[in-house]
Amino acid sequence: MKPTEKTGPGLWAAFRCIKRSWGVYSLAASILIGICLGLVAMSTSRHHDVTAENAVQSSAPGTSLSAPQAAGTRLVARPRPPVAPHPKRADFEGEPTSGNARQVADAGNAVQSSAPGSSLSAPQAAGTRSVARPRPPVAPHPKRADFEGEPTSGNARQVADAGNAVQSSTAGTSLSVPQAAGTRLVARPRPPVAPHPKRADFEGEPTSGNARQVADWVADSRDNHGMPFAIIDKAGAKVFVFDADGRLRGATPALLGLARGDFPVRGIGDRALADIRPDERTTPAGRFVASLGFNAKRTDVLWVDYKNAVSLHRVVTNNPKERRLERLATPTALDKRISYGCINVPASFFDHVVKPAFTGSYGIVYVLPETRSIGEIFKSYYDVELRWGSGTNADIDEHPKLGLQQQDVRFARP
Repeated sequence: MKPTEKTGPGLWAAFRCIKRSWGVYSLAASILIGICLGLVAMSTSRHHDVTAENAVQSSAPGTSLSAPQAAGTRLVARPRPPVAPHPKRADFEGEPTSGNARQVADAGNAVQSSAPGSSLSAPQAAGTRSVARPRPPVAPHPKRADFEGEPTSGNARQVADAGNAVQSSTAGTSLSVPQAAGTRLVARPRPPVAPHPKRADFEGEPTSGNARQVADWVADSRDNHGMPFAIIDKAGAKVFVFDADGRLRGATPALLGLARGDFPVRGIGDRALADIRPDERTTPAGRFVASLGFNAKRTDVLWVDYKNAVSLHRVVTNNPKERRLERLATPTALDKRISYGCINVPASFFDHVVKPAFTGSYGIVYVLPETRSIGEIFKSYYDVELRWGSGTNADIDEHPKLGLQQQDVRFARP
């Protein structure tokens, strides 16, 4: 209804009132009443139109209807066209580029946004049908050799890079460079790497070849079984004391038996010193389980061969004619053959090296031979260099007999 159609009845009613009462006040009041009635009618009509349009929107959400359709007797809902999303653009960050490069980059971003995880070309992204194709596997970055700035030739660099590539692709195998460059790789297991032999640490102390070989064998084979050990080099007239790990604790010249020989005389440990001839005064060779003890004079000694009364002790100086202290000071090994068979060392060496090493523990004393070979005296001995060079195994099944104890008090041969 138009505004004029709405206000007409109001004015007509006002004129009818004027005809009944022709007074001036009545006329003015009638006009005001007609105007008010017309305004009320207009607001009521507008309220009906808004209500009808809201009803259409509620009954058909997602559609767009015009006001005339909402006011009509038949409403036809038409779906809204889909709104296209904003295209994803490549961000060149202000870098100058050509139009073709920008279009290709934008097309690639659009494909990634529409089909993540797949690889589509730009024509496929622009077409009506997209076919997702899996991405090809990305080859890892090749491993390069690091020369740390060292100048090198191109061939050397290529060979080193090829070796690194082979090691990365087939860890734990050894491949040659031609195999790495070919189309087919044949993995060959690496040969086992022999561990480094363990050696005795002389800490720069001068020594003979035999003493070093025996000390290395003891350290490598663990023939000492975790105990301190000493090596008596009769040919060099020298004593070496090691801790359980084969590290030198001290070395000193020593006085030894007057006679040359590697075996004791039977029953010599029970004989008096006056009954022992000069040719019987030998220091026997061998492997002995040693321990600290006392002799008949209650002097502490290191018993080496208790059965034959052989011990290592402080130098005996009760016979001035033998000049034992002077003999210890000379560089000649022959001057040090004076004792009845025991090993005499300086008193300070016995107190500060021997006693601390063997206190509270057994030890092993290896007396090197001078008339026989090392292998004849030490049955499980092997040359460390030859063993690791040839790959042969050593027999180290020999175990020390630790049941040795001092049963009686006897004299040690000086």
